Amino acid sequence: MFYAVLVRGWQLAAGPVSLLLIAAFFTPELQGWYYTFSSLLALQAFVELGFQLVLINLASHEWSQLSLDDAGSVEGEPAALSRLASLMRLSVRWYAGAATVFAAVILPAGMAFFLYQPGAEQLSWKGPWTILALLTSLNLAVQPLVALLDGCNQMATVNRYRLLQAVASNVAVWTCIPLGGGLWTAVAVAAARLSGDLLLTCVRYRRFFLKLWQTELTHAISWWGEVWPLQWRLAVQGALGFLMHWLFSPVLFHYHGAASAGQMGMSLTVVLTLQLASLAWVETRSPRFGMLVARRDFRELDRVFLRVSGLSLVVYVAGAAILLAVVLLMNFSTVPVLQQLSRRLLPPLPLAIFLCGALFDQLVRYQKFYLRAFQRDPQTAVNVAVQLLTGLLIWQLGSRYGALGAVSAWCAVQACWFAPTGTWIWYRCRREWRLERESPTA
Repeated sequence: MFYAVLVRGWQLAAGPVSLLLIAAFFTPELQGWYYTFSSLLALQAFVELGFQLVLINLASHEWSQLSLDDAGSVEGEPAALSRLASLMRLSVRWYAGAATVFAAVILPAGMAFFLYQPGAEQLSWKGPWTILALLTSLNLAVQPLVALLDGCNQMATVNRYRLLQAVASNVAVWTCIPLGGGLWTAVAVAAARLSGDLLLTCVRYRRFFLKLWQTELTHAISWWGEVWPLQWRLAVQGALGFLMHWLFSPVLFHYHGAASAGQMGMSLTVVLTLQLASLAWVETRSPRFGMLVARRDFRELDRVFLRVSGLSLVVYVAGAAILLAVVLLMNFSTVPVLQQLSRRLLPPLPLAIFLCGALFDQLVRYQKFYLRAFQRDPQTAVNVAVQLLTGLLIWQLGSRYGALGAVSAWCAVQACWFAPTGTWIWYRCRREWRLERESPTA
């Protein structure tokens, strides 16, 4: 928990420095290209298909009977060890294929999208896009190993490496931008993240994964029986999640130009950073949620969940209020640097609407962590409907009314449909599933 908070704290502290550098050294158009690169790469959800969250939940259930020995290897119940080894091998094969498909699709698709955009002939973007797509694909191939470590309650060490990744990524940004790196800055950030994941999995936990690789598979994970029932739900939601969280910049880029996409992209980065920072209190407890469900300790589960989600919500609301106040001050400031930065973010009204929608989105995120600890996801139908509607409205209103139309559509769906329906499902399933687990025949 300590390192998770440090990671989010570092991101909150370092983020404004990066934003100032982008505002100072990037043109509004270059800023739009930079953030649209990131938005398109989020399409990896279409090949990852929600497997990462399944891995965390399945691994947490097996880890309740396992532990690390003094040498950093795995010991404990042989059947659980075999199932965890089976899960690792299955996930490695899946992600290797997913990374290959992603590289083969996203590279030419991005080329086609950017090639005919206004200003494409004045920017050197093909080289950065090619290398960035390949590095992102390689990083995708490493993600199952990181997810297994998360599920095996190694969050303290994982978050320590994530802190190093965050620092290295920001140093890359702070170095490349003043030196005129332009879009190559995104490549440097991707390289820093990949290096951190490789150090974590191939160096720090090499004995952990070597033990799993050498373990004889006497008890195997059933793909169709244990993975797929939850994965297909997460796969659909993860793929369509692009429509709800990453469609803003491409739509504005296409219909209103790179400068408008840059404002949206920078604002989206700030809001997501705030969301993730406050979510750390809940996210780091997800392996524990799964272990408590496996032990049927529901009273402790509820106590921990309500405490950490309440704390997370307070942090988000406080951060959103401070952010909005700072943006308002910048808009009325006479300091040139602050004026320039204010023009790179959304105006106060759409930003306030965006933050309001993110609050409702945050509530549903908490509930998902709780429900998925039971290895189920009853919100699939609602999520799919919400994501399709949100994507359609962002496209229609964003194309006509710009950023204000896009964020208003997003907030309206979150507040009027997603959060109320999600809360009702969470309350009903929480009561019913506990009764099922507590019954003598369960």
